[in-house]
Amino acid sequence: QHNLTRLTKEGRLVGKYPTGHSPGGMFVNGPDLWVANGMSDHISKLSRPTGETIAEYPIGQGQMPGTFAVQFDGVQLWSANHFEDTIQRLSLDGKVQATASAGFDPVSLAFDGKNIWVALVDGDAVAKLDAEGRVVASYPVPRGPRHILFDGSHMWVASFDDKMVSKMALDGTIVGQVRVGEGPWGLAFDGTHIWVVDSVVPRIFRLGPIAAAMPAPAPSQLPAV
Repeated sequence: QHNLTRLTKEGRLVGKYPTGHSPGGMFVNGPDLWVANGMSDHISKLSRPTGETIAEYPIGQGQMPGTFAVQFDGVQLWSANHFEDTIQRLSLDGKVQATASAGFDPVSLAFDGKNIWVALVDGDAVAKLDAEGRVVASYPVPRGPRHILFDGSHMWVASFDDKMVSKMALDGTIVGQVRVGEGPWGLAFDGTHIWVVDSVVPRIFRLGPIAAAMPAPAPSQLPAV
């Protein structure tokens, strides 16, 4: 079964709610919860209070576009379609407004208040898009970026292949970098620390606080431009 699980802060199970196959990326918009279904042909909108599916919106161009990430910029919805190498911009009624290509295998999205950022797992890069979906810039990162996150001032990138977490200024400069675990995959921010989920070993890491200095990447660790 493919479900979303709801828990209390203490970890008590409240309920399980069906959605599409391989639910992954999510975002909250008021009473609604939007879900990227990585192995389905649609994204889902659920009611946060009840878990009921309100609507399902087609995405991508085929049966399984690989929508592993969704992001909201305050006005529009964005989806990263991994298997089709596309980024789509949608209205909140599910209508596709634009389709763009940012590079190979987009898997994660972040919004910095102005631009959408995309992690390109097989491009070993992150791309920055404007509000219309045009690529503004592309920046190299350590190999295998799986997740990108915005902390309010910097981007953070988890790179699975090189086992690195990078802190990046909005001009694309990597200002800090640290090796984490055996396969950093997911990132979260609690307002002070960055949390890293390892997909190889059963472990979660805490980095930070974010205001503290991080080790600068050694010249041999800097990605090629």
